Amino acid sequence: MTSVSLRRPLHDLGTLDVRLSGILSPGYSDADLDRHIHDLFKGDCAAYMRPFPLSRQGIEHWKTLIQDALSASHVDYEGRLAILDIGSGEGTSVFPLMELFPNAEIIASDLSTNLLLELRRWQNEHYANHKQLVVLQLNAEDTVFEDRQIDIVTGAFILHHMGDVAKTLIEVHRVLKPGGVAVFWEGFESGCQVVSLVMQLLIAKNDTMPAPKRISPDVITGFREFMADLHRRSDASKSQALLDTLDDKWIFTKTQLERVAAAARLEVVAIRSVHSPDGLISTMMNHELRRKLQSLSTLPHWAGELVSEIEGQFSRDLKSEILYGGVMILSKAR
Repeated sequence: MTSVSLRRPLHDLGTLDVRLSGILSPGYSDADLDRHIHDLFKGDCAAYMRPFPLSRQGIEHWKTLIQDALSASHVDYEGRLAILDIGSGEGTSVFPLMELFPNAEIIASDLSTNLLLELRRWQNEHYANHKQLVVLQLNAEDTVFEDRQIDIVTGAFILHHMGDVAKTLIEVHRVLKPGGVAVFWEGFESGCQVVSLVMQLLIAKNDTMPAPKRISPDVITGFREFMADLHRRSDASKSQALLDTLDDKWIFTKTQLERVAAAARLEVVAIRSVHSPDGLISTMMNHELRRKLQSLSTLPHWAGELVSEIEGQFSRDLKSEILYGGVMILSKAR
């Protein structure tokens, strides 16, 4: 790394395992990794990535999301900035950042070397000539950077994985330069609770349908898993022992994130939806169905009609106030 100062040295993990060449790390014990990395990311990550694979369309979508989030920040897209992406995974937000900021040093970070290997594979296949990307194994709650080193921090659906969200944002504040910006995309409880209610209505009606017209058992199981997971994540009283067993630990409310950001001395510029209110209920349902490689169009006709009927019960103004997928934009005082 050339543009940032470090408080701890880094080494190339390729000295320990040639497959990890090019991935830098301050060094973590097995106990540290076991506590912070869910079993899902310790082995083959293909099942995790399958519903939302990297694609040209996805990169363009994320470029739009990033530009929209930074529209009021007057960032210099051609500048030699230092940008830290936390919880980078396979690179969902990293490669859009590389295209938007061609002269910036992009630091892609994650604790899971398996996910970082996928990121490196995509980089080698599609961005082999890009020399400004640093791939770093990193615990976002305790980073390796000196104070006031980073211009922009980003995180795509990562905060809900953190055992201590407050500690993460305090660290973000520490490493940001004065006037720096942090942008996090997250899932929100209000939209997910609407999705849960729609799923409950679908399950109830499905039980009354003749067998040939029923939703597949696999999708119904997915509905029940979603509802159980939402119940766990919305419980604010979870013990540390339980948190350590969960991958998805939280589902946020706007108030909750505002409170945590304030405690970290970060100004909340905005928390807003990334979805259009038009067709929002269908959008949310299709997103959750995609996890089972399904969509409303693959369900029985009556299921789509029921979702459309429910959609009609919501005014456009109300849907504009529902947060399902949202973005939180933060700034550090100058």
